[in-house]
Amino acid sequence: MGKLDREKIKAYIQAAQEVEKKLEDYEELFDREKLYSFQQETKELQKKYDMTQQAARKLNIGIVGAVKAGKSSFLNACIFGGKEFLPKAATPMTAALTRISYSDTQKAIVHFYNEEDWDRIEKLSDQYDKRIEEKYKEYRERLNTERRNTPMRFNSRDERDERDERDEFERMVQNKMPEAERGAKELTRMATESTVLKQLGETVELESDVFNKLKEYVGANGRYTPIVNYVELQVNEPWMKDYEIVDTPGLNDPIVSRGIVTKQFLRNCDVAILLSPCSQFMDANTTALMANSLPESGVREIMVVGSKLDSGILNESTKSFKSAYKQATDAYKKQFSSSLEKAGKTSRNSAIVEKMRKGEVQFISSICYTIAQKRKENIPLNEEEKLVLRNLHQFQDFNDDLRLLLSFAGITFVKKALNEVLERKEEIINQKNGDLLSDTQYRQAQILEQILTEVTSSRAMLEKASAEALRCRKENIRDTIGSTRNKLMNAFNGAVIDCNNRIKRLLPDLGLEKQQHRDMNTNMDKEKK
Repeated sequence: MGKLDREKIKAYIQAAQEVEKKLEDYEELFDREKLYSFQQETKELQKKYDMTQQAARKLNIGIVGAVKAGKSSFLNACIFGGKEFLPKAATPMTAALTRISYSDTQKAIVHFYNEEDWDRIEKLSDQYDKRIEEKYKEYRERLNTERRNTPMRFNSRDERDERDERDEFERMVQNKMPEAERGAKELTRMATESTVLKQLGETVELESDVFNKLKEYVGANGRYTPIVNYVELQVNEPWMKDYEIVDTPGLNDPIVSRGIVTKQFLRNCDVAILLSPCSQFMDANTTALMANSLPESGVREIMVVGSKLDSGILNESTKSFKSAYKQATDAYKKQFSSSLEKAGKTSRNSAIVEKMRKGEVQFISSICYTIAQKRKENIPLNEEEKLVLRNLHQFQDFNDDLRLLLSFAGITFVKKALNEVLERKEEIINQKNGDLLSDTQYRQAQILEQILTEVTSSRAMLEKASAEALRCRKENIRDTIGSTRNKLMNAFNGAVIDCNNRIKRLLPDLGLEKQQHRDMNTNMDKEKK
């Protein structure tokens, strides 16, 4: 673990911002999303640096899981004493990332994208359109060639509307488009009202009847949904004074843009609670999805929670409630262990897999916790809760004893585990702060390598350029790369990541590329003569 050096962080941020200005001069030579990623890393570092200046901060906890994993029900049980404070997964609330924190007054603050964010979104959306059109043009050229060779085979295609054919082609290839571009296109398609875009950069505070009002901002058909960056929900719950919770959209959410925002927020989380329904508890696909979605840096501890245990144990053949509980939970743990083994071999994020392996595993039934709380307060159960009890009464040794319900619900054990984590809050935060600079350096060094590779292998641009323009361009690129490396290397000095070795590995490739450019210059000069 490194030691937080505020002066070094400030120097690095300044150097990184100068690098960004240099790279902006040549952004047409590489994917501009890489420049944006580089800039975002600098902004995140600045934000986290500002947080370290605070005397104390809360422990950040991320709730992560697939769509309909029971995240909202879990939070209702864990934070709000079993009350249906947050809508369940089937409602529009799950359409947005939500930060939950303590406040004396309950309210929601809706944060819209700012104009700079939206400008980037529109550029990425345009880039998506260009890629699709280029691919569709290539597809049509191949199709026309095949038609000329075998005209009878493709007669049926001639009768189709060209627009329908183009739309179908887009559906076929859109998953191969860059994630950020797909997300941006989704948002611009949804934002059809010019009056909505006038709200960019603003925030809206909602008080009284908060959750009904939120539908316009986070609902699937909400008027302002496409421009909402995230929502802050402030609640008057004393238990929340030491925590800030990030309730994420599902990792397999079809709206790609929300997944991107989720990953950005998860980097700020110290602890992640991975929620998975017991019916499919941490199967190989779910485990791999979570391992690859969590940022390797940021999350320091992981807790795995199996939700909807009340449904899971019904699959056991035994008539004994205690036996069914033991058999089911043992089977879930065994399946999770097997999934971890597979993920360890295939996941690109081995560090997260290891943290998942070391993390605690808990099993819960949020609805049973709610039933127990309602019993305490003599509140009538709803039909779903009554059905759960009827199902559990199929076991011979099950009863409605409050202690049994609370023990089975498991929420108390989760709270206890969180309190134990809270006791190590200072240690966790210090460790994260100590790695702050090296984590950013590592990610930005990777981005720079990608940019260098893309620039130096840009054959199409070089072949079309004149010999003189090529020489000028080559010199400018070389100077920019050199300046970029030098500025960052000065800030890297003494850091965990040894960027000198990284550059040495690049030099042979750059030398070879330079020679190829010389050869190209010579050939072009000969052609001119």
